[in-house]
Amino acid sequence: MRIIEELFDGNIQPCERPVRDGSTLQKLASLVMKNNDALLTLLDEVQWARFERYKESQNELAAQLEREAFTEGFCIGARLAFEVMEHTEIPSIDD
Repeated sequence: MRIIEELFDGNIQPCERPVRDGSTLQKLASLVMKNNDALLTLLDEVQWARFERYKESQNELAAQLEREAFTEGFCIGARLAFEVMEHTEIPSIDD
């Protein structure tokens, strides 16, 4: 049960992970920021505020999808573990 305690105590952050320099994820994140910065220079104050609200709603949507994917993956993993244990014969002490 140690993993559950670690998760409960906040020592495990399932959604946080390091991003390697030069990785596809790092390159995409840099591209998003570059395009964001370029776009902001083109927007007036009202457009900028609207764009910020758009980004906030996109982030909320992404977070919700990430939670759902994590939950679904966890459930699949639990079912796999259950199925393995269900079909595994555990030797008795008498054997």
